[in-house]
Amino acid sequence: MTARSGRRRRRVLVVDDHEMLRSGLSLALTAAGYSVESAADGLAALASVSEIRPDVVVLDLRMPVMDGYATLARLQADPATADIPVVIATAADDARSHTLAAGASGFITKPIDARQLLREVSLALA
Repeated sequence: MTARSGRRRRRVLVVDDHEMLRSGLSLALTAAGYSVESAADGLAALASVSEIRPDVVVLDLRMPVMDGYATLARLQADPATADIPVVIATAADDARSHTLAAGASGFITKPIDARQLLREVSLALA
């Protein structure tokens, strides 16, 4: 909860295998008033989603252990998580139509502009 509004801050889970990028995205989102958690791969993301129940997930596609495509499919297939919006954040611009058709709520290409990130997260939450 925030002290001024009495409402809890919206939770964002940032999933990317590059620590510097996770940190940068987390910093931008935290500065905008979001509560942020992070995970380094899809398998860790699924565990975090079960634990923290984020309001939105920002998800990279190319990661070790479990990639973003498999993670998105698992989130969409589970009735407990299918309603959580997922914003894809990737350098693979050619994946836009496929991931949106698979259920992603938004798409951002790397390198990520903080304003674009905040806009996509806000749209996903609307």
